[in-house]
Amino acid sequence: MADRPLAAVILAAGLGKRMKADVPKVLVEACGRTLLEHVLAALEPVKAKPVVVVHGHGGDAVKAAVAGRGLLFAHQAEQRGTGHAVQSALPALKGFHGDLLILCGDTPLLTGTVLTDLVRDHARAGRVLTVLSAEVREPGSLGRILRGSDGRLKDIRETADATPAERAVREINTGVMVIDLGRLAPALERLTPNNAQGEYYLTDVPRLLLVESAIVDAFKTSDEGAALGVNNPLELAEAVRVLRRRAVDRALLDGVRVEDPDTTRIDAGAEIGAGTIVRPFTFVGAGARIGARCRIGPFAHVPPGAVVPDGASFPPG
Repeated sequence: MADRPLAAVILAAGLGKRMKADVPKVLVEACGRTLLEHVLAALEPVKAKPVVVVHGHGGDAVKAAVAGRGLLFAHQAEQRGTGHAVQSALPALKGFHGDLLILCGDTPLLTGTVLTDLVRDHARAGRVLTVLSAEVREPGSLGRILRGSDGRLKDIRETADATPAERAVREINTGVMVIDLGRLAPALERLTPNNAQGEYYLTDVPRLLLVESAIVDAFKTSDEGAALGVNNPLELAEAVRVLRRRAVDRALLDGVRVEDPDTTRIDAGAEIGAGTIVRPFTFVGAGARIGARCRIGPFAHVPPGAVVPDGASFPPG
């Protein structure tokens, strides 16, 4: 992907109290795939290795859900902030030298295209650290990207610590960054919890590196969805809506005739061949395989993992 080796850390230790689910938040499903699995799918194109998943609450369930994928795991015993979470992952990265891609495990709209663009931009510019940012209509509680007079990143301000003027900024931190691992570890040691949350913020690392004259900046993606973390059922529903719309749009561009996109639902990993007609009120389950030149629906439910051969009708008859 880049000249330097690339590893990844996925922060998946949050309690997720606002989700009100009976499983760890990252194991909540969106379109037939857990939030964590969506992030792992987005990681595939950049070929990061190793990939470390930081778990906390429900760690055994998280490890079991993604077992057999060659992942490494790190336990964050106390929830003391994102900086502390990344620090918990460092022992698993012993012996690795290169860049580290840091992501959150509750961002199902993050795509491989966005991560590929980020990693390429970081490598091309020869930076020590690159933050992935996005401009959003409603920044809400997301951390703000503060730029200097030269247009480059000068700080990231968490909402709880921001002034009214800083809160008016619409460019936000997505929670994704790439950083030279050799510079990260010493910076994490210098973090302090002197903030409104009393936590060790990973977002303080850019400022610490800038003091050392390191090359640091933010790469702004045009994909606003990259910023959507899922913290409650309302945000989950919005993520599902976007994921399903993306799936329908992709099918249309692949030559599938979706007669009524507004009543068609296509879950994660489903594939539909060119020339197939999907009639209204059809649901295609996760991982289903529908061949070319098929007729699906109306009012059809193609089960997850089902296979419909070329030229077939579903339901049959």
